[in-house]
Amino acid sequence: MILLRYSQTLIEANCYILADSDQRQALVVDPGAGAAQWVKATLQTRGLELASVLCTHGHSDHVWDAALVAGDAPVYIPEPDMYRLDDPTSTSAAYASAFVTFSGHEWERPRVCLRVPAAMFEGGGMELVPGVWLRAVPAPGHTEGSTVFLFSGSINEDREAPEFRSGPGEQLLC
Repeated sequence: MILLRYSQTLIEANCYILADSDQRQALVVDPGAGAAQWVKATLQTRGLELASVLCTHGHSDHVWDAALVAGDAPVYIPEPDMYRLDDPTSTSAAYASAFVTFSGHEWERPRVCLRVPAAMFEGGGMELVPGVWLRAVPAPGHTEGSTVFLFSGSINEDREAPEFRSGPGEQLLC
């Protein structure tokens, strides 16, 4: 499994790229302000094709570049936070200009916004992209829709991979 991390976003929120090593269909998680350029370059240099974007919650620092990254691909967000994609700065207006300045663009709502499928919250979860199974677990508090996503696999070594020990069936969350 490919798991890459980028944290040079505004407020240093982590953005991840997950993909099955054979399928090469990428899932981008939490594309915060400043992530779009890294995501596009990384997908291209590694021969990955974007299939979906997933947001763990609707705060600006986790969704700001979602439209730029996704294009026509779906952007999934937990249902209770769906309204935040109308204007993620509505709860942090004092910081709105910082997101625009840092990213170089105004907020843009993604073209295709979908709620995280109910099946992802049940049993073993489901695939949003081929070969990457995720199980959603609600974690309200930070926002009403905050959700963590569990997954497992043997992570390929890479300079942009998070630093941790990984073995077969390693249990991880984002």
